Amino acid sequence: PTGATVAETLTEDGTASSSHRIYTGTLAKSANAIITVSGYAKRATSGTRNVVLRVVDNTESNSAQGYFDPDDCTVAGSGVAGSTYTVISTSAETLANGWCRFGVTAQTASDITWRGHVGMTDGTSMVYSGDRASNLYVTGIQLEAASTAGPYTPTTSAAVARFDGYTFSRASSQTYEKSDGTLGTVTSGN
Repeated sequence: PTGATVAETLTEDGTASSSHRIYTGTLAKSANAIITVSGYAKRATSGTRNVVLRVVDNTESNSAQGYFDPDDCTVAGSGVAGSTYTVISTSAETLANGWCRFGVTAQTASDITWRGHVGMTDGTSMVYSGDRASNLYVTGIQLEAASTAGPYTPTTSAAVARFDGYTFSRASSQTYEKSDGTLGTVTSGN
């Protein structure tokens, strides 16, 4: 969906009572900033897990998240943890070949350092026991200071200024950190 011929395969591990996600680097923003995290996902080879996109502070105690069903490209819910964020909107768009574009937009209540997460959920529960098999294809994950998801903008070495803020996505020189899962690359023309 981004024009690239590869996507990442996010496969949960077997960790009990844990989150299964990958996340971007951090950026600092002032109070009342509006932040959107968006990306493309589709069911890979196994499982029934939903997709979660989160805007989270660097302590991981405050977040805004949207939950999405990759099988029918719908919003399954949204929520917040802590008091730093308010969810403004969630979005889901059906694309060709089973791909969906999802997004969640949030507003901060204080000066924060923030990052974006993409991962899997058991329904709308982010903490669950992994089965070592459920997986999703994900690509084009962006975090930007904007009220809606902008066009996908690949980056090669540094954040790209846009909408008075920043957007970035995984590139060869910028790797995602991972937490409780594995991340691999799948070659796909779809």
